[in-house]
Amino acid sequence: MKIIERYLLRESLKTFLFGIALFTTVLVISKVQELLAFILTKGISPLIIIKLILLLLPALLSIAIPMAFTLGIILSIGRLTEQREMVAIKTVGIGKVEIIKPFIFFSIFLIIFLIFFNFHIMPLSNKLYVKTIFNTMTQKVQLIINEREFSEITNNITLYTDYYDRKNNLLKNINLRIKDKDGTLFLFAKKGSFYKDTDKFLYQFIMKDGTFSKLLKDERFFNGQFGSMTINVDLSEKMAKSNIMNFGPRSLTRSELKKRIFEEKNEKYKRKLLIEYYKKFSIPLATFALFGVAFFFALKLKVGSKAIGIFASVCLIFTYYIFMIIGFNLGENGKLSPLIAVNLPNLIFIIPSIIGLVKI
Repeated sequence: MKIIERYLLRESLKTFLFGIALFTTVLVISKVQELLAFILTKGISPLIIIKLILLLLPALLSIAIPMAFTLGIILSIGRLTEQREMVAIKTVGIGKVEIIKPFIFFSIFLIIFLIFFNFHIMPLSNKLYVKTIFNTMTQKVQLIINEREFSEITNNITLYTDYYDRKNNLLKNINLRIKDKDGTLFLFAKKGSFYKDTDKFLYQFIMKDGTFSKLLKDERFFNGQFGSMTINVDLSEKMAKSNIMNFGPRSLTRSELKKRIFEEKNEKYKRKLLIEYYKKFSIPLATFALFGVAFFFALKLKVGSKAIGIFASVCLIFTYYIFMIIGFNLGENGKLSPLIAVNLPNLIFIIPSIIGLVKI
């Protein structure tokens, strides 16, 4: 690599790292507000919140890195243009190809890295994030169970037990009251246990040697006996609807996504899975799609000021984001094929980028 290429790359790398810090911080702050509300409503430990933020970082970085690359070009090239260093570079006979070549190589490196990152690292982090939320919620259930007291497990379930072994999650002389749309179910058992399944996001009360009574809303009454009964509390739907826990297909690796796409029968959800699959390619490609436009802005607007550079970058990124949302919506509604839908902003920006590179 030539000296001038190393110099240009080094200048952009400084602002690229600044952009990662800037955009990641902004994205983290938007999530922290939701997590703080989670602390207040659920009584979650601040240490757990810190862990959740760290697990969120990969998902945020996958978005922040293309944004930071765009900012890096605009700020670094804008500063060189404003201080007439770019004029000096061209004066000594360094051509356009040598100027843009290091940025193209850097862009290709980021695309390859982000595709791998999006398919392997981010899904793992998302899974750990969701499981941490689930474990935190079930740990709270374990904590509120007290011996010889009525404990409200959920809005519909109340538990009473004479004995609770917290280490092994064993219970004795259990009284479980469950309200549903039909009435109220009363369960009495000599022994039982508390069990949680982090993969299916449910926890269970497994009860042995007991009796049940069901009081219907029309005041009819049923009762009987059982040897074993399992009460499932499924949190998967609740977690899927939550803003801070909704990762869904984003928690799937490449092989898992491909398998789900192949097996899925519901066309609407299949489109959603396909959009998620192609999105892991399209967002990294934003670094290349925005490359020429960012370079043109930097040279023509001479945005050496950080404030102006950040403003120009945000405007460019925001425009890209608008087209991305439009594309996702068109894809999910079946108006465009998922492949074209997720790449809509890339297709829109690639032509101005090529024109921008020709014009510089």
